[in-house]
Amino acid sequence: MRLQIEIEQVSAHERDVLWRYLQFYIYDMSQFTGARPEMGVFAYSLFDAHWNGEERRSAWWAKVGGEIAGFALVRFDQGDGRREITEFFILNRWRRRGAGLAFARRLLARWPGPWKLHELANNGGAIAFWRCVLGAFAPYTEERLTYPNGIARIEQRFDVC
Repeated sequence: MRLQIEIEQVSAHERDVLWRYLQFYIYDMSQFTGARPEMGVFAYSLFDAHWNGEERRSAWWAKVGGEIAGFALVRFDQGDGRREITEFFILNRWRRRGAGLAFARRLLARWPGPWKLHELANNGGAIAFWRCVLGAFAPYTEERLTYPNGIARIEQRFDVC
């Protein structure tokens, strides 16, 4: 059975719900980033930017039958004119069932034009996932980058038609 994924923008009154899901995501990613909670909470300094209008950022739900299956944070990088999914999370119960693939492609298709993605170079699962998403969706280039903080990432650049 193929999952029917709905995408909905996260509203300002749902921001606390998103914050709780973001905590699950950061916890999952901590195996790659080494992030540690302070007083039981993981920091995410750009969270408020998704609602204050200062940057071109938005938050999106993936839903299956009205139930939250995950979320994505999207931004427009004015420096290079590309959109980027900065964070992407699917709950365990929906993984490996096509929810992430369908959500990613529907989200990307929402904004035709230039895009980029970044994965941590030590996160082989994420790299494989995004290669699968893009493989039959959009031709892409890929490059390994090392940021000034020493963190290596894989970057894909592509255009959505």
